[in-house]
Amino acid sequence: GLRLIVVGRGTKIQDLLMAEDKEYVGTMRLGVSTDSQDADGEITDTRPVPQLTDANIEEAVERLQSP
Repeated sequence: GLRLIVVGRGTKIQDLLMAEDKEYVGTMRLGVSTDSQDADGEITDTRPVPQLTDANIEEAVERLQSP
């Protein structure tokens, strides 16, 4: 999730900010595991990744999105 911290006059628009649609953007590196479960950790394992198409990725994203 995302936590917004507002101070001063920003507290007056907190409800408006929380009501807005949210979008998350990120980058993934497939086929790599790290000891910290993020990009900053030491690589502990690598595996081959099959060739993916845009359709494969879009299908996977649709399954993860909330209805």
